[in-house]
Order: sequence, then C-alpha cells, then structure tokens
Amino acid sequence: MSTQKSTPPIRLLHMEDSAIDARLVRRALDRGELTYDYRREATLAGLQKALDEADWDVIIVDHHLADCDSRRVLTEVKSRGLDIPFIICSGTIGEEQAVAAMKAGAQDYIMKGNLSRLAEAVRREVRDAAIRRSSRTAEEELRRSEQRLALLLSQSDELVLHIDQAGQVIEAWGNAEILSSTLTKITNRHLTELFHRTNAPLLREALARVTSTQGHLSIETYLPPPSNRTFLLHFGLQHDQPPTQADGCVLIRDITAIRQTEAELTFLSRYDPLTHLPNRKSVHDQLQKIIDKRTSASHHYTAVLLIDLDRFKVINDNLGHTTGDEVLVGAAHEIRRKLRQDDILARYSSDEFLAILPDVHNREAATQIAQQILDGLPATPLSPSALRVTASIGISFSPGDGHTAEDLIAAADVAMHEAKKQGGGSVHHYTPELGRRGIRRLELEQQLRIALEQNQLTLNYQPQVDLRTGAMIGVEALARWQHPETGAISPSEFIPVAEESGIIIPLGEWVLNRACEDAMRWRQHGVPLEVAVNVSAVEFEHVDIASRVSQALSRTHLPVEALVLELTESVLMDDTEEAIRRLQTLREMGVRIAVDDFGSGYSNLSYLKRLPLNKLKIDQSLIRGLGKHANDEALVRAVIQLAHSLKLDTLAEGVETETTRQFLHQHHCRHAQGYLFGRAQPAEHFLSIH
Repeated sequence: MSTQKSTPPIRLLHMEDSAIDARLVRRALDRGELTYDYRREATLAGLQKALDEADWDVIIVDHHLADCDSRRVLTEVKSRGLDIPFIICSGTIGEEQAVAAMKAGAQDYIMKGNLSRLAEAVRREVRDAAIRRSSRTAEEELRRSEQRLALLLSQSDELVLHIDQAGQVIEAWGNAEILSSTLTKITNRHLTELFHRTNAPLLREALARVTSTQGHLSIETYLPPPSNRTFLLHFGLQHDQPPTQADGCVLIRDITAIRQTEAELTFLSRYDPLTHLPNRKSVHDQLQKIIDKRTSASHHYTAVLLIDLDRFKVINDNLGHTTGDEVLVGAAHEIRRKLRQDDILARYSSDEFLAILPDVHNREAATQIAQQILDGLPATPLSPSALRVTASIGISFSPGDGHTAEDLIAAADVAMHEAKKQGGGSVHHYTPELGRRGIRRLELEQQLRIALEQNQLTLNYQPQVDLRTGAMIGVEALARWQHPETGAISPSEFIPVAEESGIIIPLGEWVLNRACEDAMRWRQHGVPLEVAVNVSAVEFEHVDIASRVSQALSRTHLPVEALVLELTESVLMDDTEEAIRRLQTLREMGVRIAVDDFGSGYSNLSYLKRLPLNKLKIDQSLIRGLGKHANDEALVRAVIQLAHSLKLDTLAEGVETETTRQFLHQHHCRHAQGYLFGRAQPAEHFLSIH
C-alpha cells in the first residue's frame, strides 16, 4: 500500500501595516485552500529581522508601508542575493509603478480589490521558484560536469587523436570506449570511419578549414542508434611544423549528457512536464504571434477557449494528486482529440486548459468544437479508476474581444467564470456586457471596502408580527448602503459582491454587532424586540459563528433569547454533520436558529429533523402565489403542517395583502413579515413603539 507524501506548508512573509487588510489577505489565502506558515511585519526593521531569522518561500507586500514602500522592500531582498518570489498586493499602486516593480524583479502584482487570484498566484510563483532552483542546480551540475571532463582530459581520460593532413589517425590515446572501440582499432583508420557515414562531409570540411586557416575549429557529430551519442570534436594544428607538413590533433568529448540536460531544461521552460502540452508562457507567445500575423483583409476568426475542469479540487482532495494527475492527462488527451490538426492546446494552470483555434470561419464553428469537448469529457473515463469530469468553457474571439493575447485570455476567463456560475458543464461567450459587469464588480468591491471603513452602511429593520394578535414580536436586520456619490445601492447588487470577495465576513460581523447594539437600546427604552440576523454561507463555513455571537452578546449585554440567526437551506445541507455540530453549539448557548427562504429551491426534508432548528421562514415566492396558484397554496399548507409536526415555528415572508394574511392565519402560520405590516425602517423608528 503506497502512501502519499504531504506537501510542506508554504513559508509566507506578509509585509502589511493594516491589520484589516492582513486579515483579508489571509482569508483569500484560506479560501484558496493554501497551506502556509504565516508571519506579518509592517516595517523595514521587521523585514530585516524576518529575513535574518528564517528562510521564506514567498513575500507578499503592500506598496505603501509605515516607513517604506514595496521598492525598498524589494531592494533589501535583492541586496541579500535572495531569490524569493515577490508579490505586490496593493489597493493604491498605479500601473506605471506596478510595471516598474515588475522590471525591478517583482513577480506579480495584485489589487486588493481582486484577491480571488492571490492563492493561485502564490502557488504559481512558489512553483516557478522551485523550477528556477532546479534549473540552477542542473546548471551547477552541468558546470561541475564540465570541470570533471576537463580534469579527465588533463589525465588523458578523453579520446585524443593525432591525425595527418588527410585525416588519417596516426596515434590515439585516452578513452576509446566512448566510441565503442579500442585504441588499436582506431589507429590507422580515417577520421570519417569512426562516425556515422552521414557525418563524413562535415568532418572533411572541418579538416579542410583547419588546414587552410591553421586555426582551431569545434564541431558536433554523433553515433546513430543504438548508441545515440553526441560528441564534440575540437580540431587544432601543430604550429611548429610547415603548413604543408603540419599534423593535427582532434579532442573528442562525449557531450551526450550535457545536450540531454539542455534539452530537458528547454522543454521545462516551454512545456508542462505532466501533459507534455505547451505551458502558460509558451501558449501566450504563440497566441500573440497569431494575432500579430492577422491582416485586416482576413475574414476568419481566431478563437480562444479557456477550459476549466469542474470540481477538480474535489478529486485532488478526496482521491489524491496521483489520481488528479491521471485525470489531467486523460482530459488533455480527450480535448486534443476534439481539436483540429492546426489548433493549439496548452495546460494553462492547475486545472485549466487553453485552446487556440487560429482559423475558424465563424463564431458558431468555435462553439461547435467547444460543445464537442463538453460532450466528450463526461462520456470518457479519464483515469484507471474510470473517473469522468465535466468542464466550463469560456470563449473569446479576435477580432472583437481584444487586441493582445492577454486581452483575449482575460476575456475568455471572464466568460468561463460566467459558465461556472451557471452550474458548470456549459459554454459561454465573452460579451462587452460581461466585461462591463466585471469592471463594475471590481469597482463595487473596492467601494464596498471603503464603505465599511467610512461607515457608509446602515441597518434598517423590517417588522415581524404575531398573526394571532397582530403584535410586533421582532424585526429582521437588513443592510443598506447609501453611497455619497451614486446614492442608494441595492443589497441585491452589493451582497453577492461581498460574498464572492470575502467582504461578507467583516460585513457580517458589523451587522451582528450593530443589530445587537440597536436591540439592546430598544430594550432600554421599553421595546423588547427580538432581532433576526442573516448568516451567509461564506461566514458559516469560514468563521467561528458561536465565538462571534458570544462576543457580540457579551459586548452589548443583549440577552441571548433576543437573537435569532437566519441561515438558508443550502448552507445547512452543504455539510450536514458539520452544520449539526455548529448549530448544536449555538443552541446550547440559547441562540435560536431559523431556516431562511424555505421552499425557494430543492428541499431535502430529511435534514430538518436532524438539525437543532427553531423556525422555518416560508419563502416569499410561495407566499406571493397565494390566491393565484393552487400549487403554491398546497405547498404553503404542507410547510406549515410539516413545521408543526417538527414543533417548529413558522414565519411567512413577503406578505403584502390582507387576503394573504387571512389565509396564513387560517392555516395556523404563527408569524409574518412584509409590506402589509411595514417596510424596513431605521433603528430610531422603533424607539417610540410601545
């Protein structure tokens, strides 16, 4: 039984003077599943101390620090002769500064507003640094090998031939075994007879040139299979004799190992060693050459397909990297089968392939090839364990979607991520709208970070009532953003950005603390309302919710029974056992749990009886169908009955009419919220309620 070696953690030095930004960087690294040992320093002295005390695999540095900038940090690292990957992670560095930093030796720069690619950038640069070290080791070994060969030559351990002007061997000494012969057999033979006949013209030309110039000359020649050896021949004349009588010497060295090492290094610089496909740099260069060759008269397109294997990380994590490598090799083979002879396929990153279709008649032709790839992958076992995978493919075109290789690949990447959002296993074309949305998302992410820092966000609260008495029993906390320049920004726009970028974690912490503060203030004014706070999937997965809640309650002195946490079904179903453990901890603290948007999608009812829940919130899509669709009425009745059987409270969302309220009351739904009872209001509104 074989055991797989674990990869040691990456030793990561982070130069950052903002604790908040440091947490965001670590969160991005954690979300990227990076295993690392971390140290943060904020000053030049701290950097020097860190470099003195430990060896580092990568340095991430903010452009502006307390007493220096990224250029000074880079200078310090370079002055020590260290080859440590250097990544600038900044929210303020300009393009010219970034380019200057790259020229000075930085490997990459990443804007703080786009940390999603940070983990992969760290992996890539650490991997590239390892390749550079391997290359230097190989080059050092090559140098030592040449020194050993020189030593062997000085000890006549090479083959040295004394020849006349015609090329006849007069005498031989050294190691004749390199030519699979003996000194006796070599003597009195012509030089051309010692090598393959195809080398004879080259050898005769070398002899003629050395004789006519009385100089020195080096050439390479070889022995054919099965020997497959390469030799360096150095010719020279004995200058103490008349030119017409001068004899010569030929030094023969076997350089097969040297040429093999050079070939391997050349291959590694341009090709992926696992799939033997062109690598990222190689395919980028090839694409740029294709674009440069295009003429305005061309009526055909060049298509770029970025192919991402869906859920590949799950394969690596659960079945091991050996199986993952088998899947990659199988996928490369299957994708290549679907491409045309002149198309180019490369391995672009760990689980991504990039295909260049240099000449397609129209966009539909490229889409058809992409669809053939999608159809072929899940239909073909890609490893000895018969694994099958799907893929998400983004397509961009030249002309149209960019003028450079970088533009086209970036456009294909945007389209590929759009395909992933649709669940994977699909093809998506780049459109200008996608590009604008991507830019808008980046701008919104940056503005949202500023909004958190500058207190632009507020909380409004929507009333929740008891349908039996009509009394208000609680509120739901809802985040609102009033941008100082553009005005109100809808939660439906900024919450998804917060979740994708990880900003939801500090945002969620702010919401919880502010909601607890407001609820405690109401109580102090005689308004004992419970407050419901939403917990996102990102928070539930990456944050110790129980600890966060405990700290908020302790700081604000809010009674635990006044707090309700709302989580969606998908959060609870993603890892049921872990969800049970976390919810049980909250339940033991006295926190109540509600399932938000229940009935909005596929519901696995079996999980309800296993989770320590208190309430089901019936999704407004069902509530708004009451009185209009018999199916919705039946579903709502069924949810209420199910909740009663499990001894759970029910709350209907989106109640807007009296008819709806009466239906819910008639069927014993206990609580409700919606415009019928009131819109979301600022915290001050509830201070006057008695």
